Amino acid sequence: MKVFLSVALLAWLQLVIAEGFVKLPVQIKKGAREIAKSLSTLAPREATNNIVELDKTSGGYYVVNITVGTPPVPIAVELDTNLSDLWVLSPDSLACYNDACAQYGTFSIDGSSTWQTNNTAFNYQLVDDQADYHNIYGQDTIDFGNGLVLENATFAVANQSGSVIGTLGLSFENKEAATVKYANIPTLMKQRGYVKKSAYSLYVTDDAADAGSILFGGIDHAKYKGDLVSFDIVPENGDYNDLQINLTSVKICINGSCSEGPGPSSSSSKLISPTKLSSLELSSTKLSSSSTYGAVDTTCQSSADQTGSDLQFDWTFGAYKVPCYLLESNNSMIFNFDGKKEIQVPLSTFIFSKDTDEGVQCGLKISTTAPSSFDQGTFGVDFMRHAYIVFNLDDKTISLADVDYSEDEQISVIE
Repeated sequence: MKVFLSVALLAWLQLVIAEGFVKLPVQIKKGAREIAKSLSTLAPREATNNIVELDKTSGGYYVVNITVGTPPVPIAVELDTNLSDLWVLSPDSLACYNDACAQYGTFSIDGSSTWQTNNTAFNYQLVDDQADYHNIYGQDTIDFGNGLVLENATFAVANQSGSVIGTLGLSFENKEAATVKYANIPTLMKQRGYVKKSAYSLYVTDDAADAGSILFGGIDHAKYKGDLVSFDIVPENGDYNDLQINLTSVKICINGSCSEGPGPSSSSSKLISPTKLSSLELSSTKLSSSSTYGAVDTTCQSSADQTGSDLQFDWTFGAYKVPCYLLESNNSMIFNFDGKKEIQVPLSTFIFSKDTDEGVQCGLKISTTAPSSFDQGTFGVDFMRHAYIVFNLDDKTISLADVDYSEDEQISVIE
């Protein structure tokens, strides 16, 4: 019986590899990630001040389940297309005091017989409190399920952290915290023959559900409607660091009347997962799976005429206040990417309401970045629920389409 099971498992694993794609389930966790001070994410020594913590009842972040080491230890990590490293938490981390990390899991390097350290420091910072991570890189076995097992995969273990959950970074290797760059997870999957290209597509279900999927090496044509339009990723000084494409304009539509905000000054937009969204009228916009909210600066200000209000940030309320009628279903925002593709999102997606002493009030799910980051904005999970997105690191493209919430599958390999 044992021999039969082993042969069956091997045959199934070969089938997955032969198909050239691997599909993994994704959980959407509601609200902001549990971190030390705010809804920030990890960033390699960048100045990102003025990040404001907003309402935590909506938005979300993507989580996948993996096992690490020998014997395998179950751990949940957050998907982040703005970072490149896989890192997990040590049980000795201060963030895990009093079992704070229990729901996501931790990894002890002393408990794995296959762990090998390379004595290289992992030097990320938690941007909201500027606390250094005194952590280390090494290699061990990572099992993602569905036949995807990576032996001797490089990742980091965090002994000091302001976050209770680790991260699976999916961006270019240039953004790794290591001084000497290495084959990160998307690259390693290609090198090991699981996929034909370092590419993946991201699908998030509608607002009523808390699930989605990441499809490495493939595109599910049943999950979008209309054309899937490809855009060249915009380099920075000749280097490919961020997953960013051109954002041309943003329209605010109230009761069928649309007002177009100013376009980007140098039309470069970044697409990443769920975290923050900054000035869309400026040069670049990210799509990030690690971002919870969207950030709009001048574009939102330009829409004040549409809302009939003087848009001002209310520090007591913790957000830009807006009229609650904007939550109505006939209002929307339309994002135009490079003049080739528009994605329409209900305006209510970017608005939250909460009870105050003055009654129910509404605000924008918006945060602003530091002046040094004003040339880019970040689209979070709220936006990404309304788009089917393909990130192709090899071809250096991002493809966008309107999402189609469907249980059907029509998967093709990215070649």
